[in-house]
Order: sequence, then structure tokens, then C-alpha cells
Amino acid sequence: MLKQESIQGNFTCHCLPSCNSVDYNAEILKTDFKLKKFINIVKKLRNYSDDSFNNINLSKIEMYFMKPRFLSMRRSELFGVTDFLANCGGLLGLFLGFSFLSLVEIIYFLSLRLCCTLKKDLEEEKAKANLEQDSTVPVILA
Repeated sequence: MLKQESIQGNFTCHCLPSCNSVDYNAEILKTDFKLKKFINIVKKLRNYSDDSFNNINLSKIEMYFMKPRFLSMRRSELFGVTDFLANCGGLLGLFLGFSFLSLVEIIYFLSLRLCCTLKKDLEEEKAKANLEQDSTVPVILA
């Protein structure tokens, strides 16, 4: 496609805008350029002869800013990964009454309940074993 556009002479840019940009307001001004005065000053500073400037092309560019301030823009993504996850969690909480924290609480409750139940069963078995052991030992009264 680019090759075809270059052959036809239609150069259009299909690029996305840049992430960082600085915009300046430009204005073109024309002023007098005193070439003879400039050449005389250069001759005095560099010790040039009159013939050395015959084959030289000179130009002068002066750039000024119209305003001391400029507009700087920075583009960034609207929704990042964190924002997307937060929005999904918020919608799930709003419409389903579900949150990831409640999922963690359910897992914690089930694991804690399982551990407590196993510990309680072990203690009861030890207590029963101790009672049976105590009941089988003969008691001698003196």
C-alpha cells in the first residue's frame, strides 16, 4: 500500500499521534539583513580578504518564541490493567454481590474450620483413650 501511494505521489500518514508533543505557535517575519555590514565585521574578526567572500553563499536564521510559555501534552492509556481489574471487580460486586475479598474469606473459613474440626476430633480421641485407660486400671483402696 505504501509503495502504491509513493508511486502515485499520495503521501498520507496513517500513524497514530505521538505520546509526547510540544506545540509552538509559529510566525514568519521578514526584516532587513545588512549583508555588507556583516561581511565587514567577519573580515575584521577573521582577517579575510575581499575575494574570499565571492564564492560563499550566506544565510541568516533568527528564531524567537512568540510567547515565553508553550503547550506540552502527554498522552497515556485511558484504562490500564489495574483499572480494568478494579472495574470488573466493582461490577461483579454491584451486580452479583461478589468480591474477591469474600472469596478469600470463604477459603480461609473452610480451611480454618477443617483444621479446628480435626484438632477437636484428635483431642476427643485422646480424652476417650485416657478415660478407657483410667477405667481399665484397677483401683486399690487401702
